[in-house]
Amino acid sequence: MKVRKVIIYVVAVSVLFGSLSGCGGKEDMPEEEAGVMEYDAARTKIVTYDKKHLVINISVRWKIVEPLKFYKTVRNEYGAQTILDDIVFSELREELARHTLTEIVSVNREQIMAKVAEQCNQKAGDYGIQVIDVQIKRADLPQER
Repeated sequence: MKVRKVIIYVVAVSVLFGSLSGCGGKEDMPEEEAGVMEYDAARTKIVTYDKKHLVINISVRWKIVEPLKFYKTVRNEYGAQTILDDIVFSELREELARHTLTEIVSVNREQIMAKVAEQCNQKAGDYGIQVIDVQIKRADLPQER
């Protein structure tokens, strides 16, 4: 009986997350965008290779690709965001520490963020999640005192 409830819940969750697309129905969006969720992570301080401090805001786009694994490991969207925060900020700190401030904000930003997204996607797979994109929305130098 418990297995049946879990299966019903997983199907309901996958249908719900698959239909969280905004105003239009599923038929109005490209197939690869179906079920994609986005959240903005809290601001965080990062240290670059040249020892500059940056305060960044990031946005993560993700979706559930294995509903049963998702349910067993993180259970809901809040749990997924918590796990994704851990994964994304760990990978982001590690990768940005290898690059200078100039590379991060202008020269190699797209390549750096693509690498971060790829590494996050590999780790998020353990939770039934696919990380589609990680983007720096804003990067500021900290206020001087």
